[in-house]
Amino acid sequence: MPGTLEPSVGREIEKPLGIYIITVFDFITFGVVPLIGIVLLWGNAEVHMTFVSFLLPFPAMIASVWAMTGDNIGRWLLLGFVTVASLLTITNSLNLLAGGLVQGETAISAVAAVTRGLFWIGINWWYFNRQGIAAYYNRHKPLNIVERA
Repeated sequence: MPGTLEPSVGREIEKPLGIYIITVFDFITFGVVPLIGIVLLWGNAEVHMTFVSFLLPFPAMIASVWAMTGDNIGRWLLLGFVTVASLLTITNSLNLLAGGLVQGETAISAVAAVTRGLFWIGINWWYFNRQGIAAYYNRHKPLNIVERA
């Protein structure tokens, strides 16, 4: 039909290899490793843990798999979970350092936790918001409206 408007859909964009790499590292770093730590500490009488602590790694694991599939909502959820989890780790470590509750090698571990948290926030936000990566996640959005003659 002449004069009709329809969305112009861009060409299919191949999934960048970095998406697999970053999401797998996020899955391990924010899901598997904390889950193993929680399971190992669960039976320790000196450490008080709630059942909610056991559930916290699962949203990050789900979001990383969702982001790996190429869905834009999964990308934003993963960025949110990585940011929140890292900020919680950074805040906890800084509180321990400021309160003088850690000394020696434990203080070095707390500083390393702050550094790791800042690194993961930075690398995830930088990578997932690069132009080519954002274009891959937004590939199903209409680019513009064109008039068909």
